[in-house]
Amino acid sequence: MLLKLLKKLPVLIAQTNMKELSQVAELKATYTLCNILDKIHYSSLDKILQNLGVGNLLLSKYTQDLGGFFLIVSAIVEDPSNIPTDITDVIAASLIGKQAYGDCDQFIDFFKQL
Repeated sequence: MLLKLLKKLPVLIAQTNMKELSQVAELKATYTLCNILDKIHYSSLDKILQNLGVGNLLLSKYTQDLGGFFLIVSAIVEDPSNIPTDITDVIAASLIGKQAYGDCDQFIDFFKQL
């Protein structure tokens, strides 16, 4: 059973990456379609810096979760012989992957409201 799951892992990772890439593509399309640059009011430098700071913090939360996900998955792929540990790792990887997906949504929502 675990071996079947491990064989499907590259497909699951690719599907996760495709979802994330589609979110980025959607954000880019919205950015371009709505001509957001003409609508942003550059009222003050402190507001610009604040938005950059919040945006970077949200993006870093996403990349940290994604990095943890890939590290756990690499440990599973590297040594699939310890089944109890691998099951625990699969559960942890799915939870971290779900958290990364949520963090990506937070970043996109923040960027859209600018």
